Amino acid sequence: MPGICGYTNKINKSFNKVLEEYLVSDYVEIKDLYTDLRVNIGQASLKKLNFKKYETNQCVIFIEGFIYNLIEINKIFNTNFQNVSEAIESFYFENKIDDLLKEINGYFSACLYDKINSKIVLFTDRFGLRFLYYYQKDGLFAFSSEVKNLLQIDEIEKKLDKKAINAFLKTPIGFFPEDTTYFENIKLIKPSSIIEYNILNQKFEQRYYWKYSYIAQSDLSYEDSIDKLHEVLLNAMKIRLENVNEDNIGLSLSGGLDSRLCVALAMECNKKPN
Repeated sequence: MPGICGYTNKINKSFNKVLEEYLVSDYVEIKDLYTDLRVNIGQASLKKLNFKKYETNQCVIFIEGFIYNLIEINKIFNTNFQNVSEAIESFYFENKIDDLLKEINGYFSACLYDKINSKIVLFTDRFGLRFLYYYQKDGLFAFSSEVKNLLQIDEIEKKLDKKAINAFLKTPIGFFPEDTTYFENIKLIKPSSIIEYNILNQKFEQRYYWKYSYIAQSDLSYEDSIDKLHEVLLNAMKIRLENVNEDNIGLSLSGGLDSRLCVALAMECNKKPN
């Protein structure tokens, strides 16, 4: 499965082996790697996608997924960034990364390795659509887009989280609550979150950069709300189809409202779902 993963060099397992065995498949290949005396970080993605790490003398950035509104970001902040990684680097080192992430429209998780301060910084999109998991205990820190990737690292403790499993099996919600997983020390990074891990002093911090409470209440009428919802959904579909060159696109129909709505919106954008 496509994704990013990495860990500090207190872990001895071959990094290439971790990537090749648990992220790579017939359709997925290793895109890029970064290794130094403190960390190993890599990314695997679909063969047809050209994902590459962004690297300067200050940092290395891996982005898994898509960010759609670079032009809008440049207008909001009166900047002229050529890509999103440039913006992330600039805002991070100005201690304004929260301000940038609040404005990003996309489906992504990302890792920034701060070479200067020996920090690993992880963040997720506003709704946590692109999962990213982490392990942190006894000076070890690792992260991956899939839990099974972390389980192949011998130094990682694989103690089951019985409370989380009980909640998953015995409640009607059908998923693990909060940031829990099957394992006590492997956690899901929550939506709209930033995690910072200092490799030198092992300091761990987590915070939200956005919350639902930030959405201002509206006094729109019911009829105007319907029109506004259609406008928002149509714009969301348009921005995702802008880089799709094919006239025909594929959509999975479950029979539910969501998938049928996506088909209708795609057709309104002059695309022909198959």
